[in-house]
Amino acid sequence: MIDPNFAIPSCKKLFTIELFVFKLVGLKSFEQAFNINNSNTKKQDLKYWEIIFIIATFWPLTFLSISLVKTIPIYFGVNFSMTCYLFSVLFSLTIIQIKLIRLWSCRLKFYILFETLNNIWEESITNRIDLKNQIVEIIHKSKPIQQFYVFIGLALSFCYTLRPYIVVIKTYMSLSENETMTYTELAYSGVNYPIKPDTLTNYLVLLAIEHQIVFFAGIYFILCDLLFITLTTIITVNFMVTDEYLNLFEIYLATNKNLEIINKIIRRHCLLLSLCRTITNLFSPIVLFTVIFNGIDICCTIFAFKQV
Repeated sequence: MIDPNFAIPSCKKLFTIELFVFKLVGLKSFEQAFNINNSNTKKQDLKYWEIIFIIATFWPLTFLSISLVKTIPIYFGVNFSMTCYLFSVLFSLTIIQIKLIRLWSCRLKFYILFETLNNIWEESITNRIDLKNQIVEIIHKSKPIQQFYVFIGLALSFCYTLRPYIVVIKTYMSLSENETMTYTELAYSGVNYPIKPDTLTNYLVLLAIEHQIVFFAGIYFILCDLLFITLTTIITVNFMVTDEYLNLFEIYLATNKNLEIINKIIRRHCLLLSLCRTITNLFSPIVLFTVIFNGIDICCTIFAFKQV
C-alpha cells in the first residue's frame, strides 16, 4: 500500500545509497551532477585525493591477485580443493577489479549520464502528481533487490573480516600453558603472501591489508549492481510517463496541430533511447565478464565442496 502523503522523490534521493558509497571510494564529485542547472561536464584531471583513492583501492587488490597467482601452482595437482578455492577467489577478485576500472575510466560518462537523468527527472517526472502512484510503485519494487545486494555484500564482508579473529580467539582459548600463540590465520587462508606472517608485526600488516581488500571489494561488489538497478528504474519510470504520448496523431489534433509539442515528445524519446544505449555500453563489459567469471567461480566452488 502506497502512502498517499509520499511525494515523488527527487532523482538525487533515488541515488542516496550510491552517492554515499561514491564518497567512500573517492567519487564525491558525482554528487555535483544532481545540482539543478549544473552544466559542469567539462573533463577535468584527476584530483590528488582521487588518485590516492585509486591507489588505495587498486594496489591491495593487485597484491592479493599476484599472491593468488603465485600460490595456485603450489597447490595445483596436490590439493584439488584448495586449488579450486584459490581460483574462485581469483575470479571473484577479477570481477571486482573490472568494475573498479570501468567505473573510474568512464567517470565522465557516468557524470554526464547522472546529470542528464537528473535534468529529465526534474523536468518531466517530479511534477507528474497524476502518475504518482505508478511512479512510486515502480520505485518501491526495486528497493527489495537493492536491499538484498547490500545485505549480501555486508554478509560476505563480515564473513571474511571476522574469520581470522574468530580462529585466533578459538586457538587462544584452546592453548595449554606450555604452548605459544601463532599468528597464521588470515581472511584468505592458504594464500602465499610475499610478506610472511612469522611475526606479530607482519601479521598485523597483512591483517590490515586484508581489511582494506575486504572493504573495497565489498563496496565495488555491490556498487555497480546497485547503480544499474537504480538507473534502469529511472529509465523505466521515464518510459512509463511518456507512454501516454505514444498516440502522436491524437496529440497533434488536440493541440491544434502544434508540431512543436510533437517535436518535443519525439526528442524526449530519442534522448531516453540514447541513455539506454549509454547504460548498455557502460555496463556491457561488466555484465559479460561477471557472467563468464561467475560461471567459472561457481564450478570451482562446487568442486571444492565436493572434495571436503
